[in-house]
Amino acid sequence: HVDRLSVFMNRRQFLKPEHLAQTAAPFLAPPPPPPTETVHLRFARQAMATLFEVIFPYGVSLAHVLGELALDAIDQVEYQLTVYREHSELSRLNQRAWRHPVAVAPNLFQLLSQCRDIWQETDGASDVAVGALIKCWGFYKRQGRVPTDAELIEVEKRIGMRHVHFDSQRCTIFFE
Repeated sequence: HVDRLSVFMNRRQFLKPEHLAQTAAPFLAPPPPPPTETVHLRFARQAMATLFEVIFPYGVSLAHVLGELALDAIDQVEYQLTVYREHSELSRLNQRAWRHPVAVAPNLFQLLSQCRDIWQETDGASDVAVGALIKCWGFYKRQGRVPTDAELIEVEKRIGMRHVHFDSQRCTIFFE
């Protein structure tokens, strides 16, 4: 804290011991005790059509840095997995894997392999390979519609994890 008079002082006046003690006192004082009620630090960012929050209790060292790192990690996941941007790795996979096996990052390969395992464990109740069905119902562009029976029969032939093949040696994925 520097008062208005300090602004108009010359160097010699500013460096006098009595002035230095007065000016430096707020910086040398111990930090205030933590509040008696619970206080949290919140960091938030919009991603994947939702608001992500990282919350730290008061006093966590470098909370702002850790919060930014956590939110940056969420941005990286969105950048890799979104189907709403053509440049994402998942979009690239969807655009090409029906023609030939596509090499993907190890973390994406592992994630989709886990999705396959869950699909098997649930007898197909959980299936991430339903993009064509989502588009058929108009959910992809938020223009919901009721497809015809013929459309549903046709799309049913093309969807499902049963059509996804994994090559763990090459870290590739191919859609049958």
